[in-house]
Amino acid sequence: MTKPSTIIRHSLLFLFLTCVPGCETRIPEPEEERTERILQDLGVAPKPKPVKTEDSSADSRVDVDQTMADKRSVIQPSSRVDDANKPWISADQLPREIWEVQYIGNNPIGYMHRKVSVSKSSEFEIEAESRTTVSLKGEPLVQRLKINTTETDTGALRRIEGSIEIGDNKQTFEGNVNSIDGKMTLKGVNNGQATPVITIGWNPDYRGPFAVDQSMLRRPLEPKETRKLKYFDPILGKVVEGKLKAADDFFKTPTMFVGSRDLLEVSNISTVGNETMQALLWVDEKGEGYKSIMQSADIRSFRTEPIVAQILSSVFDLRAISSKTIKLSGAVDRLMSNRTNIVSQTFRIKNSNNDPFKLFSDRTNQRKKSQNARTVDITVFRVGLNPNEMGGVELKKDNDDSSQVDTDFIPSKSPIIQEFARALVASQSKLDEGNVSLFEKVKVCREELVKRIELKEFDNQIGSVVETTKSKQADCVEHALLFASVCRAMGIPTRIALGMIFNRNKEEPEMKFHAWIEFHDGERWVPSDSSDQQFPTSIDRIKVLESNFTDPNPYLDILKVFQSMTELEISVLSQ
Repeated sequence: MTKPSTIIRHSLLFLFLTCVPGCETRIPEPEEERTERILQDLGVAPKPKPVKTEDSSADSRVDVDQTMADKRSVIQPSSRVDDANKPWISADQLPREIWEVQYIGNNPIGYMHRKVSVSKSSEFEIEAESRTTVSLKGEPLVQRLKINTTETDTGALRRIEGSIEIGDNKQTFEGNVNSIDGKMTLKGVNNGQATPVITIGWNPDYRGPFAVDQSMLRRPLEPKETRKLKYFDPILGKVVEGKLKAADDFFKTPTMFVGSRDLLEVSNISTVGNETMQALLWVDEKGEGYKSIMQSADIRSFRTEPIVAQILSSVFDLRAISSKTIKLSGAVDRLMSNRTNIVSQTFRIKNSNNDPFKLFSDRTNQRKKSQNARTVDITVFRVGLNPNEMGGVELKKDNDDSSQVDTDFIPSKSPIIQEFARALVASQSKLDEGNVSLFEKVKVCREELVKRIELKEFDNQIGSVVETTKSKQADCVEHALLFASVCRAMGIPTRIALGMIFNRNKEEPEMKFHAWIEFHDGERWVPSDSSDQQFPTSIDRIKVLESNFTDPNPYLDILKVFQSMTELEISVLSQ
């Protein structure tokens, strides 16, 4: 197979041939504080640390320490041999999943997911996938790696397949081990062209690309222990000689999701010919890895909870989408003014590869009509201030209560948000709160939010609503989440609209990503935007979908909108 560049090859190799990656040895408590800040920046509040009682903390700590001390005192060098013919994990402990997030320095660059399961034929199947985004000459470079293996319970490799994508370059490979003739046959395809078949001599003690992890789980390393093993690296297409060397003892070490705990630092040295790579790993007394670092490239990785890795993966997907605006053609001047005599606006949307009719919502004040398999007309109706003006407007409430629930990202029951909502309404002294309509309450709140919360550009990261009330700055999504939280705090059904808006600040007409709210005033659904001067909203926008942000990953629906924007052509019809 054609080899990637040395730096990229090393970083890809590191993701799979180490346990679970990290930071410098024995970094003190600030590492946990940095983790909390990262989670808060992503809009995910860190879970409170468990509080231990005096009895449980003291007794359990003494027992664990004493057990480990006794265990070390009886271990002799002769018993420190890893028997590769023994299972590294039992089938009843599967499926097993691990999520990790990667960093260069303090900047998140990617994630890795690995899953181990048992097939119907009782073989172990390992699926691993990573995605990283690094900078190459100032431009983002996306790297994707997938590896699937079929193995015995001891880690003996039977079959391997996968793909490597670096920017526009894509390679695929597959290999089969024939234990009878002692050979592996490896085939590959590079950008559609088959590569020469490689035959590798295969010894019974060779293992697959996850051998380091499996070895330490099969028989955990002891302090001062050195262990050697050989395993196949699919990136290089060669067998790697590895040496694991453990530190003198376990030390209290911070981790991303279980706080500080006793971990053993392990040096992982990999040698291929004259080339040597080194990484540091941190494992517990059971051989479970929690973090590691490839020092030469400052690539760090932390084992974490699935939702954190999934959120980060969505953020990386957002960053990887090159086009986040759509050029606009046609009667654009209709969008340039705020003329109230324009009661509706139709946009013609084309997609050269898929039917755009399926992409767009037809709820609230938006309707759609298919022109052909690649073209749809979206008509947006102006919602009047007079509730009797019902043209093109949806009246029915949602069948469920999803537009009224308290969620992590729309915390309507938060005391801070409850008080903030009361303050917004009270700021208008002319209102009689006991006799004011829901429509008027929302109107007042919107006016106050426009004045109090400065609009900034969407930066692919969602801050918490409570933080927005303090910082006084928000992008369109954060504006909408705060506005929805305030409305729900007053008992008003509210949902988030995600789509596109005419960008008035650009000389070249274009549509850009945008978010706003829709609330039910007791009679109808009304769109409103706390980042827009018009109330109800102007008809210079197209909605893709509605969301109540009930999923733990707040980026999923946003990602759907961005992905839908990548292949669209939009024109404004003169009507």
